[in-house]
Amino acid sequence: MTQGKRVPHLVAYDIRDPSRGQRILKLLKEEGIPMQYSLFFCQLDARRRRRLAQHIEHLIDPRCDDVRFYPLPSNPWYYRWGRDAVRLEHLLLGLDDGGLFRPEIPDSEVE
Repeated sequence: MTQGKRVPHLVAYDIRDPSRGQRILKLLKEEGIPMQYSLFFCQLDARRRRRLAQHIEHLIDPRCDDVRFYPLPSNPWYYRWGRDAVRLEHLLLGLDDGGLFRPEIPDSEVE
């Protein structure tokens, strides 16, 4: 990841202690957009990713907590079913036409 280029990430967390969980939630709300419970969408360059990771390291208990960063490709393919809290395709793909996103499942993945 180049220093200034922002890359989309999913940040997921599982925090055992509710007070630590609230601190992580507050931190991630400042940095990204909540997608589902304990899952955030963040646009991070290398410096911001390092800073966020360092901050998280100081907040969690690594013996029982789990926080993961998943960098996403620039043009991701994904499936979704059900109601969206946030239109992910608008965030990832920059769509602004308000059209309905209909996932297509390749025949190779249909049983």
